[in-house]
Amino acid sequence: MDTNRNNVLKITRTAMLLALAVLFQTLFRSLIPVPTVNIFIVGSLVNAVLMIAGVAAGVWGGLAVSILTPVIAYFQGHLNLVWMIPVVAIGNAIIMFIFYLFYNKNSYLGVALGSLIKFIFLLVAVRQLFKWIMGVPNLPALMQYSFSWPQLVTGIIGGIIAILVLRATKNSLEA
Repeated sequence: MDTNRNNVLKITRTAMLLALAVLFQTLFRSLIPVPTVNIFIVGSLVNAVLMIAGVAAGVWGGLAVSILTPVIAYFQGHLNLVWMIPVVAIGNAIIMFIFYLFYNKNSYLGVALGSLIKFIFLLVAVRQLFKWIMGVPNLPALMQYSFSWPQLVTGIIGGIIAILVLRATKNSLEA
């Protein structure tokens, strides 16, 4: 495949996957206004998109989606603190990149490791930054819940969705 066509495909896939992630963030938060439920639905779907983006659009496309989704969530009012944008973006990049690295060898291991490392990173980073920036030793209850074990669960669910979608679209991704 020629380089220009390959670049256009990757850019197009990146744009489409970012649009899908934004749709999930917007639609499900509007339809189901229960934050604890949204964590699982939106989180799982966005994690799936992140992992698909790494494989289908390459690392740079996956990074673009990883970075832009928390920026958009911030402007939508779903991520209340601006300093959380880079923290969530790094967590997103972690799950995307680890899945990307393991996809052709053992995609299930990629899901497990990516989900675990993202979970640990967010758990530690959010708590430490909250103490450091806000000067408060404890996170608000919903934030403490949001950036704890549900991150591991949504990573695993998102990974299973990503594997199923990538398998179903394998032929079109190779075109």
